[in-house]
Amino acid sequence: MNWYERQRLRSAYGEFCEQMGVTHAVTLATHQDWSISKTTKLLKQFCARMDDIHLGSTWSREPLDKRMNGLFHIEGTQHGKHFHAHGLIRFPYGNESGRKMLIEYFWRGLCPSGTIDVKKLWSNNFATYASKEMRKRDYTSDRLVLVADFMSEKTLSALAK
Repeated sequence: MNWYERQRLRSAYGEFCEQMGVTHAVTLATHQDWSISKTTKLLKQFCARMDDIHLGSTWSREPLDKRMNGLFHIEGTQHGKHFHAHGLIRFPYGNESGRKMLIEYFWRGLCPSGTIDVKKLWSNNFATYASKEMRKRDYTSDRLVLVADFMSEKTLSALAK
């Protein structure tokens, strides 16, 4: 993929986030030299815990509009940086202070060395920042994690109805 194609892809993901109605910028840092796949597994567990606490034991059967959604850009390993994920997330539940407490509680449970940063989005500028790694020639698609990829076919097929 050349530079122009990467820029178009970054722009498309920004538009995609706008269409999803993302509400928050969430950075989840590991402070560890883990793999992309391990970081992705942690993100999956994190999303499941957030939905479970808000939606109850049937959270995985809830429709997409009731569940956390968005995407994460995974960064790290270059120039000594530890893995961390910049998320553009839509939270259909919870209040600001309670949400931040739960994000920290769940992330620390999954990654004791981890830290979080949560901000309400007021513009699409964070999408540009979060996708900055996409500019690089060695960017790989496994660094982009769609929260919907963690959802069942049943949850996603409810959208088509």
